[in-house]
Amino acid sequence: MVVPKPTSEDHLQIARDFEQTLSEPTRTTLAAILGETVWFVNFSAAARNRGVGSNWASFRTSRLKELFDSSVAALGIPKIAEKPLLATSSRSQANPHTNAPFSLPNRSPLSREEALRRLVQLVVAEMPISDLRELALPIGKVIDHIDEFLK
Repeated sequence: MVVPKPTSEDHLQIARDFEQTLSEPTRTTLAAILGETVWFVNFSAAARNRGVGSNWASFRTSRLKELFDSSVAALGIPKIAEKPLLATSSRSQANPHTNAPFSLPNRSPLSREEALRRLVQLVVAEMPISDLRELALPIGKVIDHIDEFLK
């Protein structure tokens, strides 16, 4: 059994639908790119340059998942419960993707740097994977710490 891949027309329609959600002048800029023969080469970069790159990544991922799910359903494959992609903090597991204000678990006095680091950890723990893919991180630091997480 083969699940069909999204067609180039599917990808173009997703980009057109995304472009329709935008306000001017970003909408016009991205619409012009969609008129190009190889629009996909410049569209993501233009979205990033206009400040909507993570929105585009989330939108595209969501729509591709919908297409995949409908293709799987059309093949008669039953849907199974989804598992989280990443291990998250206990706070985000208890309240996944809430818009509740962040609270620091320990109210002891913190330096500004410690408070900032904890707040960043809380925010990152609740980010969708598509936004995590857009983060600019020094790869050397990631490599230095990866073994700790794989133990």
